[in-house]
Amino acid sequence: MMRSTRFTGLAAGAAAALLGVANVGHAAFTSPTSWTRQVTSNTTYQHWDIFGGYPTDSSPDVGDFNANGTASLTETSGSAFLTGGGNIYSFSAATDFVVTIPEADIPSPDHNVTALVQIKTLGNELDYDSVLINGLSPVASEFLTRIVLGGMGGSDVEAAFVFNIPYAAFGDGVAGVENLSLTFNASASSMSLDQLSIDTALSSDGFYSSEITGTIPEPASLALLGLGGMAIFSRGRGRAVRRQVVAR
Repeated sequence: MMRSTRFTGLAAGAAAALLGVANVGHAAFTSPTSWTRQVTSNTTYQHWDIFGGYPTDSSPDVGDFNANGTASLTETSGSAFLTGGGNIYSFSAATDFVVTIPEADIPSPDHNVTALVQIKTLGNELDYDSVLINGLSPVASEFLTRIVLGGMGGSDVEAAFVFNIPYAAFGDGVAGVENLSLTFNASASSMSLDQLSIDTALSSDGFYSSEITGTIPEPASLALLGLGGMAIFSRGRGRAVRRQVVAR
């Protein structure tokens, strides 16, 4: 099982969420390698960089390619607010999120879903066990970047998750549209949700090959990596990327 590092104290992520750190570069999110966005049939892509609504935002601002409808993100604790940089942040409680993604229901033959989910946070981290789609855990996960900010700043983390969702977990046997439900929550207060990207692809022949192969480590391993100054390099625009995969 995947678990998160917990940083305690109200100030753990306050600087990251409310001050200049809230705009530390652009996410190192990757594009799917098993299908092509906006080209391969029966695929979707939704990506938020700047959140413009609270508690619900139904306007992905970077990518909104979904013939089945528009994805919607809702923060359900009611304790958060939008920062000046367009993040979702709470200093008083752990935030909880539900994202609804309209997906095509194609039976006969049944079409399964492969999903690539990428999340960027600042301050305190996700509870990595909580990242689920329709109650299913990811088959693989890894850090794209994980930078310990020092002091009480928490971490700048970009994480990727791959899900294989069988038809039986979302389809009802009738052609149409069904909603996938992505859920995740913070490990503690003072987590700032910075970006979210979700790609999905349908296949009648099993699943697409996994985009990633690692597993986000246990909390003790994360702590050791932080103390040792884990070397993960941020990706900048137009530069080659070095990806750090940490196996359990």
